[in-house]
Amino acid sequence: CALPIWDDLSEQIAAVSNILDRARTATQQPTLAVELDYTKNQRELPLHSTDILYLRNWLAAAAIDALHRGNLNAASDNIVAMTGLMRLQKSERVGHAQRSRLRTGVDALKATWEALQADGWTDTQLARLQEGWQHAECLPDYVPTMEIDRMTSLQYYHRDTLKDLREGLEWVSYYNDALKQGF
Repeated sequence: CALPIWDDLSEQIAAVSNILDRARTATQQPTLAVELDYTKNQRELPLHSTDILYLRNWLAAAAIDALHRGNLNAASDNIVAMTGLMRLQKSERVGHAQRSRLRTGVDALKATWEALQADGWTDTQLARLQEGWQHAECLPDYVPTMEIDRMTSLQYYHRDTLKDLREGLEWVSYYNDALKQGF
């Protein structure tokens, strides 16, 4: 007897199945073609970051739903797509993008763990999961990202702090001039 929550989840996943199919295809591409302007405030999330967040959640839900239905191929497709999302964000040198990669990895790892608890995996299916994970490393990409974050943070700090300091000094100068004039 299927619980209503599983039926609801399956219905919701079916409603976005076309989007998930396109996403699974897109994650097989070698790179994500998003240009970032590092001279602008990187604290604001680029538009695709939100899309990746939603996609990560839907792929994880689809993987768990597929496992619940006993469809190991579909579960594997969704997990491999999540590792593909991680690979696609590899070249983004913005801290929040790399943290998003790590969160995607955590969700994919949880789904993989659940998947490996199921019986019936073939060697071919397991090899596909392993291949997805082999290209999903995150930590080596963190060093250049931290360097860029440090550089841009210092630029913002100097710009914003010095602006406040200049404004404060101008106010003190104005106040001192007013005192000298007897106001």
